[in-house]
Amino acid sequence: MGIHHGKREKPIVVYASHLPKGTIKEIECCWDQGLYLAVTHEDGQKAKAYKPGSSIGIDLGEVHTIGAFCENGQALPTTGRKILSLHRLRNKKLAEIQRRQSKCQKGKQGAARRLQILERTNESDVSTDCVSKK
Repeated sequence: MGIHHGKREKPIVVYASHLPKGTIKEIECCWDQGLYLAVTHEDGQKAKAYKPGSSIGIDLGEVHTIGAFCENGQALPTTGRKILSLHRLRNKKLAEIQRRQSKCQKGKQGAARRLQILERTNESDVSTDCVSKK
């Protein structure tokens, strides 16, 4: 699979049990918490024609997390205040930990403990109830 550092490598062989029917256009090897194959294929179906009055536009932002606009003039903005608040709090806590950590000597127990706290803070997830309609 190419020449790296002057040595030719063996090609990667993948066995797939379920491939879609139709003309395969592209196969990609991807990684998302594990390897998987992304297959782009032509299934023979034609794309549906556009119907006026049945489409919506969505704008993703930071202050107004999702703004949805319909063709008939209706709009639904959803705010992300809680997400912004959590993001700000996380940055504040990270700054506090890093400030304390910069005063520690490397190799000391206090520095190691603060590093563990910092890693846990970086891994924290935002809860799913953060988006509210306003």
